[in-house]
Amino acid sequence: MLIASTKYLTAPNAEAVSWFSQDSALFVGANSVTTYNAFKLSEDPLNLSPDFLPTELRTHFDSYHKYYKRKPIIAAGLSMVVPGLGKLYNGRSHGFWPSLVTNVIYGIQTAENLKRLGIRHPYTIFTLGVFSVFYLSNIYGSAHDLMQVKIEKRKNFLHEVADYYYTPDLFK
Repeated sequence: MLIASTKYLTAPNAEAVSWFSQDSALFVGANSVTTYNAFKLSEDPLNLSPDFLPTELRTHFDSYHKYYKRKPIIAAGLSMVVPGLGKLYNGRSHGFWPSLVTNVIYGIQTAENLKRLGIRHPYTIFTLGVFSVFYLSNIYGSAHDLMQVKIEKRKNFLHEVADYYYTPDLFK
């Protein structure tokens, strides 16, 4: 059961859910039960206790738990207030400055065109459209990126659990 459990921890989600939806009584042995509990914990980290995890795995769970609690709507809202701030909230600090600088440049250019050429001028309409695309894609991108980070952190946690309990001698 342990061999299959470590295999399904890293399997695509539908296969893993199918495997771990079996009766928990089928998972016999301390390590097999722990892999079962770790999978269930990864599905619902807010309502289950991670006390059964060894110290080596607790670090990876804590990282996953930290991001699991974050909300995409907050990332989007932060990016709406200050472009790129949602990326900082997501832990992707390398995306903050490019988002901020790009949006500020296009915002200034659009404001200048509105002031000098007016709203009906084709170039003003074009720069307003470009600015809107960058601004809205920054907001959407921050929310989407947080969802991706959550998926990455969960996969990383489950891979670490599988690696921790993987015993090559069982496969010989």
